[in-house]
Amino acid sequence: MAQAARELFDRGVMRNLGQEGRDDDVAVLASGQMPKGEAFAALERCSKVLLDIPDALRRACSTFGVDDDSFVAKCARATAPSRLMIARYPPNGGRYVAHLDND
Repeated sequence: MAQAARELFDRGVMRNLGQEGRDDDVAVLASGQMPKGEAFAALERCSKVLLDIPDALRRACSTFGVDDDSFVAKCARATAPSRLMIARYPPNGGRYVAHLDND
């Protein structure tokens, strides 16, 4: 992942949001158009796992016979995100402020 973040940073894809207390650079990537190539192999594997979570939840409900109808219904409605965010922290250390992404 570090290699992918460095490559995105070097290509000018990442940007610093300039938010109080945050030193990271971020990139928001369309989940259907992830970068390809050796530098992005780990990013590709990680994004595949993340994007498969809704299907994995549905398979688990079926496999394990979950009988909580509310939970099963939520899993049935779950969808993969259309965008994924990757962050890069400076090599000399950085700060992270707990927050929720809601845009």
